[in-house]
Amino acid sequence: MSKRLQSANVHFNESGTPVADSFDDVYFSNDSGCDETQHVFINGNDLAERWLNWQAAHFIIAETGFGTGLNCIIAMQQFKQFRAANPAHPLKRLFILSTEKFPLAEADLQNALAVFPSVREEVHALIEQYPPALGGCHRMNFDAWHTSVDLWLGDVHELLPQWHCPLDGLVDAWFLDGFSPAKNPSAWSSELCNTIAYLSSNATTLSTYSAATEVSKRLDEAGFKVEHTAGFGKKREMIEAIF
Repeated sequence: MSKRLQSANVHFNESGTPVADSFDDVYFSNDSGCDETQHVFINGNDLAERWLNWQAAHFIIAETGFGTGLNCIIAMQQFKQFRAANPAHPLKRLFILSTEKFPLAEADLQNALAVFPSVREEVHALIEQYPPALGGCHRMNFDAWHTSVDLWLGDVHELLPQWHCPLDGLVDAWFLDGFSPAKNPSAWSSELCNTIAYLSSNATTLSTYSAATEVSKRLDEAGFKVEHTAGFGKKREMIEAIF
């Protein structure tokens, strides 16, 4: 029987941004969560260019922290636009595998995402399928966006080793989105970085808002070629990497 998980304890700061009480960290930038996702994860993995040059029928993104789901719905929105612009392209479907140890309650999720009118349609679709806080894998199909999301609820260290990995790797792009390494060190451990490398294909990309030296070091030791690039907003640097 699936175990019921503890929901995230959150409050909303003066900017309306959700803050995780357990980690004393924001879920996304006070400036603009959508723009942050675009800069850090969509552009950080060069998804527009990679999708255009992709020859397989599907593309797999994996994420280490679902949070509010904002990264997922921005990726869905971008992929829908890609499919509309390239209807004959061989890449037909996007799969997103995401993990979350402390899922947001549905009401908190709605409040967190209500400030983004540009993704209202995607938010509504997510709320309709958002699963209860039960451990294990919950599949959500968003056919209008040519996307399937597998939301794995539980501890990322226990969940990732359960993923079936073909010999040539499983994941094509990683969104590393735990809270900051200083506040949530277990989400950036050497063991997790090694598992991420094991699940990656040749030329899998990775991006994260973090620019911490220990994160760079662990990704490098796991086999990624790490680069520090311009961060979002007031943040000077972030990490992009390729396996």
